Amino acid sequence: MKKILTIALLFSFCAVSIGQETIFYKKTVNVDSVISINGHGLFEYLTRNIRYPIDAVDNAIMGTYIGCIRLDSKGNLIRVFTVNSLCNSIDSNFIDLIKKAWRKKNVVVSNITDTTDIFIQIQYKMPNNESFMGTYDYYVDTDLVPTFISREIAVVVSFTTTGRTSVIKDEVFIDKANENFKNQKFKECIRPLNELIRRNPYNTDLLVMRGLCYKKLKENELECRDYKYLRFFLESNKYMKLTN
Repeated sequence: MKKILTIALLFSFCAVSIGQETIFYKKTVNVDSVISINGHGLFEYLTRNIRYPIDAVDNAIMGTYIGCIRLDSKGNLIRVFTVNSLCNSIDSNFIDLIKKAWRKKNVVVSNITDTTDIFIQIQYKMPNNESFMGTYDYYVDTDLVPTFISREIAVVVSFTTTGRTSVIKDEVFIDKANENFKNQKFKECIRPLNELIRRNPYNTDLLVMRGLCYKKLKENELECRDYKYLRFFLESNKYMKLTN
């Protein structure tokens, strides 16, 4: 993967905001030992029921979805939400599945004694438009995957309804982002960065670059969202070097 434009920054506005709020309750848990649904582990339940929505397939939406299930000490569902979004239909599919399971009271929770966040990652891939023999491989910075996130759920592979895909490689979006950033076209830079972050949710360079674009556009809330994600979710040494 090409090197993303190197950026070093420290935003006082975000530093204050981040210091006032911790957005994740990080607990390291073995997901299958914590949650079972209808007698099956959470992974099996999701693998059986997760779908690749038709609109996402037709629009070649792919990447690593990250969702979070927040439970209280008794195993009651406090909240289910998206950490790394792919599109509305994919996000809703995960959230609706989890809410449905708890609503039907088919869930057994064990081995937790405090409010706990359980992070789930689901990778959506599509066939390469050059060859339908294998899946399209794109870069994911797995070295930065948080230690408290679940192992990845089985890859979901799908064809478009027409049997053809139009998959754009990471390098195309990287070139667009770098060119727009260099020319100070920060609004135009956001779109390719959004697509790259869907595919590369653990890439700190992308998140820092998008945060700086939001700052230039005076989108302070969106800017701080990216830095909270970096600070509380990734907590990588790479991020610390960038901001110190």
